[in-house]
Amino acid sequence: MPIEACDSSQWGAYRMAAGGVLWALGFLRSLSITGNQMGAAASADEATAAFVSVLRSKSPATVAHSERVAEYAAALALALDLPYAQVRHLERCGLLHDIGKMGVAEEILDKPGALSDQEWHAVRAHPEMGVDILRSCPALSPVLPVVELHHERYDGQGYPHGIGGTDLPLEVRIVTICDAYDSMTADRPYRRGLDRAEAARRLTAGAGTQFDADLVRTFLSRVVPEVSASLAATA
Repeated sequence: MPIEACDSSQWGAYRMAAGGVLWALGFLRSLSITGNQMGAAASADEATAAFVSVLRSKSPATVAHSERVAEYAAALALALDLPYAQVRHLERCGLLHDIGKMGVAEEILDKPGALSDQEWHAVRAHPEMGVDILRSCPALSPVLPVVELHHERYDGQGYPHGIGGTDLPLEVRIVTICDAYDSMTADRPYRRGLDRAEAARRLTAGAGTQFDADLVRTFLSRVVPEVSASLAATA
């Protein structure tokens, strides 16, 4: 079904009939794009695929993480009833949020121990390096705020600019939560991933300080509801 033939009421009906945001995400990906819509969306998708392919050759683990963040971000967007074009945009944001790690040495990305101050400085530079990498691609300009700001915090204590609250775009606040959740639950060279329930507890603890509290509640109740149910059972 072409996107142009699927209005918001139909979209809502498809989601409700399917009974879940993950099914809806699969449906969304199956939609064909026709006519004048081919331009921007197809160009952005092709550019995203090209950049992800390059990053995969350097750091498959970073791409695997980014793919999971994209899945979570798109699912959270669906749970928020955002338009499907914005869902696809958030999927691209998730895929590209760490593209600046193309500029970080592999021995730092894959280091099994603690980073030195110099190495940590190099890692902290990846949001701005990501903007520099993507700036020359006009089709991906809508992704730049997420690439640049996904390590900011809701309380303004993040980096690189110390921006907080609703001054951070919604897409940034969504990806920040999804990035943190996957970073906590995934295995890293220097540590094992946390249990999903513990990661959920840490998201809840950071609600209102590190993260947008309303979005944390929606993420836990709609995107990973099985984790919320487990927490409730043990409370």
